[in-house]
Amino acid sequence: MYTLFIIIHVIICILIIGAVLLQTSKGGGFGGIFGSSGEVIFSTPSGSSFIRKATIGLAIGFGVTSLMLTVLSKARMYSSVVMEEVQRMGPQSPAPSQPQGQQPAQEQKAPSPAKK
Repeated sequence: MYTLFIIIHVIICILIIGAVLLQTSKGGGFGGIFGSSGEVIFSTPSGSSFIRKATIGLAIGFGVTSLMLTVLSKARMYSSVVMEEVQRMGPQSPAPSQPQGQQPAQEQKAPSPAKK
């Protein structure tokens, strides 16, 4: 199910890119490079209206698939190489701070300053 949503999501992303690039802007945009090819591709009387509606539909689809992927990824169990290594090694005792057979050195106090 997760893979299906990933595939749909990628297809929607590619279609959104194409739809946005085909729209003409006030400055002509990327659609101006191809002339009126954006209108010819969809061959409807209101081609630009169709592209805008398609972009809105694809944007809604993008949002829905994003939310579904978030929900589905929360349910999936991801493994971590670090956590697998920790579980494989098991619990270990802490390393000794002093080598065995040696006593810690006695702390020597600094002489206190003379009182006046």
